[in-house]
Formats: sequence, C-alpha cells, structure tokens
Amino acid sequence: MSKKIAVVSALMFVAVLFSGCAFIAEKTRGKTGVGGGLVTGGVASLAVTGPTRGSVGEVVTFEAKGYDSRQARIKRPGAVNPDWTVDDDSKLLIKLNSSKGSKITAQLLAPGSATIRVKQDKADSITTIVIQ
Repeated sequence: MSKKIAVVSALMFVAVLFSGCAFIAEKTRGKTGVGGGLVTGGVASLAVTGPTRGSVGEVVTFEAKGYDSRQARIKRPGAVNPDWTVDDDSKLLIKLNSSKGSKITAQLLAPGSATIRVKQDKADSITTIVIQ
C-alpha cells in the first residue's frame, strides 16, 4: 500500500514540476532571449526600422524585427533572418549590400522613392525611402 502511495506521489510531483516549468516559460516568453520564446511557431510578422529619407551617396542601415503569432518579439539570435529585395523600379535608386540577415546596409544611388521588400516564411514587410 505504501509503495502505491509513493508512486502516485512521485507522479503527481513530476506533473506539478512540468506544469510549473511550462508556466514559467510562458511568462518569460517575449521578455528574454532565453527560456520563453523557444517555441514561437516561426516568424509571423516583420517590422522594418530604418530611415525614411536619405541623400544620394549615403549608406543607410535597415533592421528587421520578427514577431511570433502572439505579437511577442522574437529575440532568439539567428531566428530572424529574412531575405531582402528591391523592387524592379527601384534597382537604379538603391543597392543592397546584402540580401539576407536581420540587419543590412544599402547605398543610395539616385534621387527618387525606393521600395524594399523583406520576407521570411509567411511574414513579409515593405519599407520605402525617399532619396534626395
């Protein structure tokens, strides 16, 4: 009888321990790069930060920030690694120094309005920069 009670008690302890760990991971998700945020379901949306205006000859930096389906920012290193492209109409206006990564630089070549597209998995975003 006491052996059965010990086994049931041990199983209940393990169940409570797992529940507690899952609760802590959910609470820290989006607040740290560790613990929470490990299970994000991938990048659901992207937000691009960078200048909206620039001058010919200037080198500018753009950064993509990824968010999961619950709109919690993904902070895990390497998880946000989108592809960057320039619209055909903008290829004479701006040159991307890289086509992949969370942060890129671009050289502004000629006056006009250039459109940059960022895509990873289901997520995509568009940003525009006016070059003077």
